[in-house]
Amino acid sequence: MNDLAASPSRFPLLPDREMTLGEILATGFRAFFGMLPKMLLGFLLIYGALNLIVALVPFEDLFPNMDPMRLAQLETKFAQTLDRFLGCVAVIAAVLASGHVLAGLPVSPRHAFRGAVSRWCPMILTGLLAGLVLIGLTLLLIVPGIIWGVYYAFLVPVVAFGLSGTEALAESKRLVKGNWWRTLGCILVIGLVGIALMLPGFLVDWIYTLFLSPSESWEPTLLDEIVEYLTSVYVDVAYLFVPVATAVFFLNRRSVVDGPRA
Repeated sequence: MNDLAASPSRFPLLPDREMTLGEILATGFRAFFGMLPKMLLGFLLIYGALNLIVALVPFEDLFPNMDPMRLAQLETKFAQTLDRFLGCVAVIAAVLASGHVLAGLPVSPRHAFRGAVSRWCPMILTGLLAGLVLIGLTLLLIVPGIIWGVYYAFLVPVVAFGLSGTEALAESKRLVKGNWWRTLGCILVIGLVGIALMLPGFLVDWIYTLFLSPSESWEPTLLDEIVEYLTSVYVDVAYLFVPVATAVFFLNRRSVVDGPRA
């Protein structure tokens, strides 16, 4: 595994016992806001570029006869796909940078982003492998898909810290096994907190669209696009709390399962 994750005892901000949900969230916030000041420029460059690509794609010209609602859905799906395949560099970098915070080390954006780029391909391939497994299980029966979806809850930090492929899937499952219901509850709450952090961006966009937008048709104005662009970047950066808090949960869980290692 990545050197940072080689030993649970190397993370002084994590206790050597199972953390409560409140402790996971509190430590997640400390790690998130601890790494954010030095990492923010990199995150803005990545998400700014991705959102700019979405804004520059002429969906209206490419699909002139498409219903406006369907066109908006197509643009949303394109943005989500772009985020999943390229935005994961920011996600991995956030996890690695939060690892530095938890280890009591200075955050190095250069180290974090270099590490993220080196783990990009394993993350994509492992994510696709997990997706195929979950799709196959869901097609057979819904419940197995849900069960194994929780087993793979730690996939992002596991891959970020050095494993990939079937080895990463097995490691995540090993750490969740025997703790499935608690893992489900913690992951759901972490997700809800992440949504709460993203909520200001959604609210600004919603209020602007309903009450402040000068546009009187489906055709967006330049101001509409600027507001959507800025709120989208904010939402993307705020979302990074979710993988950071999940990484805290993962590292603590691994410490509990494996015990301190030199």
